[in-house]
Amino acid sequence: GPYQKKIFDALSSVLNEFATIDFYVYQNDYSQFKKHVLNSKSKEYTHYVLNADFDSCEEDAVEFLKNEIPLDKLIMLDKKVATLDG
Repeated sequence: GPYQKKIFDALSSVLNEFATIDFYVYQNDYSQFKKHVLNSKSKEYTHYVLNADFDSCEEDAVEFLKNEIPLDKLIMLDKKVATLDG
């Protein structure tokens, strides 16, 4: 939607000449989100920028993120997930 496009436009306006950006939309479908993350591991990204709403499965999502993405590569937009802080 328009919100996701604004995020992409903002990131690409700043980073475009320095980095390649892959942009995935998963419409708050947690299984789709997990699939994107697992498939992305072969690409060796420097950072993951997430705009994620995990209300219904936050505990599982936090464990998944801790196991799959190094926290120094993780940037969360919009929401502080307290249990990711160490």
